[in-house]
Amino acid sequence: MEGLHSFKTINMQPLAFKIKGDFGTVYITESGIKDIAPEGVLYVANIHPDDDIIDRDSFKYNIILKHLYDILDHRYRSDGDINNIDIDIKYRDYSDSYYINIKMYHGDIEIVNSLGHKALLKEVYTKTIIKADERGMRFAGLDILRTCINTIEAEKRFYHSHSPGVSISRPGWNPMCLGDSELYTHFFKRKRKNTDMSLYSVYLDAYLAWESKEGGPYSTIESVYNCLVDDSSVNISIDHVNLDNLIYKHADVFQVVDYNGKLTVSSDFMNHIEIEGVRKTNSYGNYFDFDILRATTSHTGGNDVDFPSATFRGVPLRMAIEDIDKDELMSYIPTIYNRPPGNLMDTIKNRVSSIINLNYEKSNREEVRNA
Repeated sequence: MEGLHSFKTINMQPLAFKIKGDFGTVYITESGIKDIAPEGVLYVANIHPDDDIIDRDSFKYNIILKHLYDILDHRYRSDGDINNIDIDIKYRDYSDSYYINIKMYHGDIEIVNSLGHKALLKEVYTKTIIKADERGMRFAGLDILRTCINTIEAEKRFYHSHSPGVSISRPGWNPMCLGDSELYTHFFKRKRKNTDMSLYSVYLDAYLAWESKEGGPYSTIESVYNCLVDDSSVNISIDHVNLDNLIYKHADVFQVVDYNGKLTVSSDFMNHIEIEGVRKTNSYGNYFDFDILRATTSHTGGNDVDFPSATFRGVPLRMAIEDIDKDELMSYIPTIYNRPPGNLMDTIKNRVSSIINLNYEKSNREEVRNA
């Protein structure tokens, strides 16, 4: 069995893992995934249905081999190849364990939260840190890295809502907080012998795409794109709103409830309609102004920053800082600035509620008279 004769030496541990599947054959080493066997390096191989010879020495490492195969197979079936994943593995004598880093390239991710705020995060990589032995494995941590951010994200030191501020002068892998997420509950909470690495990849993708405002993120999409324009410069009054037209057009979104014998309209309806000539605010009560937002940053686009030691598939990674793209940003801003002005909302709500009550009472009187 190739590569295994010297493996039977007492107390020697394999320093590489040969993984074979529909994706081909790769070697997982200390320096990442290789296409050919590292010369002079001990390795074991996974048992594959097409193999004529069973690698008996791999039985001790079957758990590790299976997990490595599963994650490679899943990314292959999801992406069409395995070039978007890199894995390195190191053996530590003091703990008799293998430390595995699974690095994945996720590309551009659209992130969203429960308020409907959305943003585009470009060029996202993650690194899952696992401690494993023949008895099982423990998910020990999750890091994030991005190779493209815009000048606003650079100013706010923003990688992701689940990650603390990153140093823009010396960026690199940054830890992520898992909180009480399903990703933490199902994978990071305890050591396990059996786990589904395909499912882990699915949960990870879902975790990256969700900003949990309820979980208390380090920073929110809204705080990153808050241009701090207060409402003192915007003169909007109820006189600018055609209430009859508003009720006629949006009657289907009014949520009318009975409050102490009176009908009243839920404030939520204001978040679902557009009023001509009325700009919406974010939850801070600020209006959006692209030029002011852009002027708040001291960073300029066109800069590239070297990562001290981040590589992927043997290639050093660099981070590009781009000028903010107005057309791209404007497709997401309406999801963040989605509230009517606070000084107008209550007035409209009360006026609409009064009109509805007036018509309701009138309808009741006519019904009694007809009876």
